[in-house]
Amino acid sequence: MHKNFRFFALLVCFYFCFWPAWATSAQFDKVHLLLVSNGHYVDKSRGDKERDAAALVDFSGAHVSAMVVHSLLDKHLGLASSTLLRSDNRRIVSKDDVFNVLNSLKRKIDTKGQNEYLIVYYVGHGFGEGIAWNYFLQPGNVELPGRINSFDIEALANQLIYVGSLNDKLIELGLPYTLLIDACYEGSAVDLAGVSLLSDKAKQNLKDVSAHLKFMNQFRGVNPVVFSVQPGGTVRTVTHPLNPSLSYNIGPLARRLVLGARQWPSNSAVSLEQIIRSIQSPQLDERTKAAVSFADFGPGYSFHRTHSDTRVMVDRVWGSAKSTDLHLLQETYPNNEASTNANLGDSIEIEFATIAILGNSGEYISDGKDYVFTTGTEKISIETWTEDELVLHMELEGESWSFSIAAPEGERFEAKHYKNVHRHPFQEGVQAGLEVSGADRGCNEISGDFEIDSISYTGGIPSALSLSYRQFCENEQHPIRGTVIIEIQKAKMLMTGS
Repeated sequence: MHKNFRFFALLVCFYFCFWPAWATSAQFDKVHLLLVSNGHYVDKSRGDKERDAAALVDFSGAHVSAMVVHSLLDKHLGLASSTLLRSDNRRIVSKDDVFNVLNSLKRKIDTKGQNEYLIVYYVGHGFGEGIAWNYFLQPGNVELPGRINSFDIEALANQLIYVGSLNDKLIELGLPYTLLIDACYEGSAVDLAGVSLLSDKAKQNLKDVSAHLKFMNQFRGVNPVVFSVQPGGTVRTVTHPLNPSLSYNIGPLARRLVLGARQWPSNSAVSLEQIIRSIQSPQLDERTKAAVSFADFGPGYSFHRTHSDTRVMVDRVWGSAKSTDLHLLQETYPNNEASTNANLGDSIEIEFATIAILGNSGEYISDGKDYVFTTGTEKISIETWTEDELVLHMELEGESWSFSIAAPEGERFEAKHYKNVHRHPFQEGVQAGLEVSGADRGCNEISGDFEIDSISYTGGIPSALSLSYRQFCENEQHPIRGTVIIEIQKAKMLMTGS
């Protein structure tokens, strides 16, 4: 793994519901706007993608959409500032540009005050992977293949704009915000019935974890994240509702904001919930789909227009990528033939893995919290995987976690229930081993059990595994429990450095 990505490691009730100090009923009169108009992309059907600037598609409607949103919000809310990151055929928006403009915005806005609010509007292309519906936005200098689901999720997270990371960056700014994403959420759900290596119970475990992650990907916090379409859906650009003769179409969310503004009060403060609910209405517009948001509208945020005549000028920032920077999304798996006769200590390339650690209140290792690690989001590595021992390492926000099991001496892993386990690697004889530790917390004595639902071998080497476990630490009455599902890339172990 090349990079760590914090990706729904905690349950949504933990990750989002610790409200900051401003998360009470409040009125804001200093509203800042960030617009990302990502309108120039590679057209793989034309030209030399590496060097020919003519291979770019000019979606100028993205820039028009951004300016429509600016004009609308400035008119109704009275903006304190407005920043636009945009592209043309010489200056293309990259992933780094998006996060750099957020860093510069952090320096620009005084986040110490209690009266600041940020609205971010992104217009461009978007894709979702089909297991947890993680949402990715396409930078202008990255060409995507025809089948997104055939690529490793880490390749998407490394090279595209992961919405979870974008949301995390906004949290770092330290002020309340709304994120509006005017993009497709294109993708196909993964058909788990076609995964032959997993048992029915393993597939059900994976479905359960998938449902958990999908829930978290809905961003149900106090900071609304608004999508222009449901996961798996695509959207089309549409005419401006007040200027149908305009030569450029605009994004559907931009159109809905214009139409929804008719429902906002004109002479008094407008609430955040009023804004979001208006664009979610199915009756608002026949040309577009209802906006999607699962935000918690508990705090009664409202915006009071502070001026009526002055219009805020847009501070323009251009993308930094050049036409020569265009590149195809690359897979992270090594493009080589690997031997199945790997030695202990050789690296193992993971096709898919998810490790769930679910804690009870007062449980020591988990500190009463839930964690879910999955490939492409957090860093997961396999130290050892033989027919009788498995050692996994995970990283989350600089904290190290580990999971390990072992079969009784002289046995190899089988699909069965292993009872009366002891702490790995100190088990002896007929005892099986287990240890879950992390965040500098571990147990001196361990009891519990684990049940392997299914396991597959290729050439004597484990290639797929599904299990559930319980671990009691010391004399605690409440265990930490969870599931582990792993499948190896092409059922092969890859040699280090190959």
